Formats: sequence, structure tokens, C-alpha cells
Amino acid sequence: MALVRITPEAVARYCLDKEITSIARDKISDIIREVCNEVAAAVNSCPRNARIAMDSSSVPAELVFTTCILVRDAVTSSVPGSSESLQGTARAAQYQDARAKLRAVAACEVEFAPYDGHQPSDVIYGGPKHQDWSNPI
Repeated sequence: MALVRITPEAVARYCLDKEITSIARDKISDIIREVCNEVAAAVNSCPRNARIAMDSSSVPAELVFTTCILVRDAVTSSVPGSSESLQGTARAAQYQDARAKLRAVAACEVEFAPYDGHQPSDVIYGGPKHQDWSNPI
């Protein structure tokens, strides 16, 4: 399980939404940390999964899009009047799918790629044992 750090730019890129970058950076960073903690708690609920540190704003690579959807929903819900104008049917369906996926993760119904490193620094793209470029092809 490779961990990916979630940033405001990552959320805006994955969701293709400008409203993510329109609120104060410290506020969105707090929202990201809160949502990432929720994702980490779901992952940590299953004993088969490697533990994820809380307050790291990092999630498994398999849950990046799910996390970005949850962050987008939390951001739009935090701005008065925006949830009615910005939450369409497609967004509501994405949010419900993301919530369902988190429930499945917590219930051990989702498998992650094996974890092979010390989080978070050694797990980028499979960890160091998969990044040995000393012997070119």
C-alpha cells in the first residue's frame, strides 16, 4: 500500500473544481487533515491492513480519488449557501459512492497492494526495493 499525500492542489486536480482553491489554504488544510484521518480510521479498522498514521494527510493510493471526493464535499458544505448551488446529482452520487467505499474498507472488503516500506517516506511507487535503477536494461 503506497501512501499519497493529499494537498489542496491534488483535490482540485482530481475533482477538476476551482472552488477547492477559492477558500483559505489553512481552512482547506484542516478539512483535508480531518478527511484523511477519517480514511485512515477506516483503513486501520481492518486488521489485515497496514496501519496509517493519523494527522499525516496521507491515504493509500487506492483511495486518493475517494478522499478527494470527500474533501470536495466537506469544502462545499463549509461555505454557507454553496452546498445547494454546487451539489448536483452527479456530485451526490460520487459522494455516496465514496462513503460506500469507505464502509467497505472498514469492513475489510477492499484489498490493498502489499505495504513494503516505512511510511510515509519509503512507500512512493512501491518503495525502495522497486526503485533500484543501478542496472539499466
